[in-house]
Amino acid sequence: MKIYPGILFVLVSIISCRTNRDIEHKPVITVSILPQKYLLEQIVDDRYKINVMIPPGVSPATYDPTPGQLKQLSKSLAYLRIGHIGFENTWMEKIASINKSMLLFDLSSGIEYINNDHHHAKNEDDYCNIDPHIWISPKEVKIICFNIYVALKILDPTDSLFYEQNYHNFIAVLDSIDREINKSLSVLKRRKFFIYHPALTYFARDYQLEQVSIENEGKAPSPVHMKRLINLAKEENIRTIFIQEQFDIENAQILAKEIEGNILRINPLDENLHDQILYISNQLQKALVSDTIE
Repeated sequence: MKIYPGILFVLVSIISCRTNRDIEHKPVITVSILPQKYLLEQIVDDRYKINVMIPPGVSPATYDPTPGQLKQLSKSLAYLRIGHIGFENTWMEKIASINKSMLLFDLSSGIEYINNDHHHAKNEDDYCNIDPHIWISPKEVKIICFNIYVALKILDPTDSLFYEQNYHNFIAVLDSIDREINKSLSVLKRRKFFIYHPALTYFARDYQLEQVSIENEGKAPSPVHMKRLINLAKEENIRTIFIQEQFDIENAQILAKEIEGNILRINPLDENLHDQILYISNQLQKALVSDTIE
């Protein structure tokens, strides 16, 4: 059948309009960071429009939402917070007041937070000092996904079987990732690595690694702390420094020069969380193997 250009244009326009209208009429769920969007999509598929508050390339510790973003919250059925990032600690009360009918869910429910002193958070003071990056370890992600599934059953009980199936399918994927990481990291003799900001606390704990933070209590390293790091690097033959893409690399460059090492950037806020976790694991494995070479 021959389709004339004019008719083709009309058909494409109709399809485009329907697609845009379908997106506009989807119920909205709001999340804080891009990794949450990825996890939510694994369970809801395309049944919801997912609104992300923190855009790429900025720090969740310091980001302030725009007036337009706050206005968009009025359309949201629910807000799924990731836990205790700075953005949520500062803005959650305001966010809740904008749309009082919006249901609030904490995806960190059931997770044992670890503070920067490597102790489990038990009180309010501890939560001010925790590592919030719970989404980097597959073991913690399984808990996050369970909380997503529970939230969806409340929001849309009629489709709970659909969400349950997707949830179990994705848990199988996470189990596969966990096995792959265990296989590659469990055989390493060296377990210690440098990182500028302690963003891999849960990953390190779950795979028996030890991260050493260049930051000292959230601040740039003092000369005394820098000297300790240099000495430790020489003792342990550490040559790789990991740093998040959102951080200035100046202090990391100073240390890298002193230890004749290199800097490797990671992005815990990458939307494609699956690939980022595997990338981090592969780079750790390479660094810890190469650092053993005398």
